[in-house]
Amino acid sequence: MVTINNICIDGYKNIHELNVNLSKRNVFLSANNYGKSNVLSAIIFGFDFITKPSKVKSNMMKWKPGFPFNTVDFGKNFKFDIEFEFGSDEIKYVKYGFEFAWQKSSKELGKVVSECLKIKQPDSQKYSTYIERCEEYSRYKTASTGRCDKDVIIKDNELIVNKISNFDDLFYLDVIEAINNLTIFVDRHFDANELFNEIPVIQKQADITSPYNDESIARTLYYLKKEHKNRYQLIINTLIDFFPYITEVIIREINLSEKKIKVEIDENAPFEVADYVYILYVKNKYMSNIVPFDVMSDGVKRLLSLLTYMTLADIKGIPIIGIEEPENSIHPGLLRKYLDVIDGFIDSSRIIITSHSPYLINYMNLSELHIGELRDDGRAVFKTISKNGITRINNYAEEMGVQTGEYLFSVVSGVDEFDAELLKKCLENE
Repeated sequence: MVTINNICIDGYKNIHELNVNLSKRNVFLSANNYGKSNVLSAIIFGFDFITKPSKVKSNMMKWKPGFPFNTVDFGKNFKFDIEFEFGSDEIKYVKYGFEFAWQKSSKELGKVVSECLKIKQPDSQKYSTYIERCEEYSRYKTASTGRCDKDVIIKDNELIVNKISNFDDLFYLDVIEAINNLTIFVDRHFDANELFNEIPVIQKQADITSPYNDESIARTLYYLKKEHKNRYQLIINTLIDFFPYITEVIIREINLSEKKIKVEIDENAPFEVADYVYILYVKNKYMSNIVPFDVMSDGVKRLLSLLTYMTLADIKGIPIIGIEEPENSIHPGLLRKYLDVIDGFIDSSRIIITSHSPYLINYMNLSELHIGELRDDGRAVFKTISKNGITRINNYAEEMGVQTGEYLFSVVSGVDEFDAELLKKCLENE
C-alpha cells in the first residue's frame, strides 16, 4: 500500500516549481487556461516516465507538448520528486526522484541526469541513500549495513529503479517494485453516456477490474456485485441516497448464444464478440415500470461512473485519483453532498480535484486549496493559503457580502488588482 505525501514537479509545460503536500483531498483553483489540468498531466507524465520502457522514455524526452514553453523557463530540465509511505505492517518512508534534460535538437538528445532514492526504515530516525546518480556516476545499495557504492552501468534513457527491479536478491526490492508500479487514475468522463451503451463487442483481453477500462459500466458493476459485494452495495446505496427517487438498480445479464445473435469480426481485430451483454435498469418511485439507465440524467450517469471507477482504483491500490471539474452535470445545491461522497469512498488514495465552481469551494476547507497565483510571467505557480490567510479571506468575503467561493473566484480571475494583492499576502511563503 502506497500513500503519497508530497509531489514536486518542475520543467513541464508552464508548471513552475510545483510543491504539493498532499492531504486526502486537494483542490486546484485558478483562472481559466492557467495550468490546473497541467498539474494532473505532469503527474501522469512523471509516473509514465518511471514505468515505461527505455525507448518510450527517449520519445518522452523529446515530446514537444510537454516541453517548458514559458520564455523564462524555456529548456529547463524536467524534475519529478515524490515522498510516500509504503507497507501495511511496518511502514517505510520513501523519497524518490529523477531529472532529465529535454531533447533540444537532433544533436542534443534528451538524457537522464540525476536520480535518487532514500528510505527511512521503521526503526530509524534518518533517511539512508539507496540510489545515487549524477553525470559522473550511478550507484545503488546492495546490503542493509553497507553504503550506496555499487556501480551500475546505465544508459541515458534508463532509470536505475527499472534496471535493478530484476535483481531478486535486493533487500529493498519491495520498494523498487512499488515505485515501478506507481500510477494515477484521472476521471475525465464529462459525458458518461457512452459508458451505458449496450454493445456486444468488447476489447480483447480487456481487464474488467481496471478503472481505465471503458467497456461498459453495467459489465463492470456486474463484476463488482459478484466479486466485491460490499463495495458494490456501497455504490448503489450512495446513488440512491444521492437521488432518493431511485429505489433500486437492476443488472440484467443476456446470454448472446441463447439469443442466437451472430456478429462477424475479423480475427485480427482488437475486438471480439462478448458472451454476455449487461443492461442497467432502475426503479423510480414515480414510475410504474423499470426504466433503462441510459435515459437517466447526465448527473446520475456521471456520479455512478465516478463511484464505480473510484472503487476500482481503490481496489487496485492506485495512490492518486484525479477528478476534473466534478461539478459538471451536478446541481450546485448537491455539491456539498458530492464532496462528502467522494471523501468517504477512498481509504488511502489521495484525491486531486480541479474545479471552475465557486459553489464547490464554498463547501471546502480552505486549507485543502492550492491557489494559482496571479503572475505576469506566464508561469503556473500554485500555493496554499496560510492559517492567518484563511481568516483574512473569510473576513474579506463577509465584508463584501458574498460567499468565500465567489470571492476567491473573482480574485483569481484578476478582476480587481487590489484584491489580487490582498490574496497574495494570504498565501504561504509570502
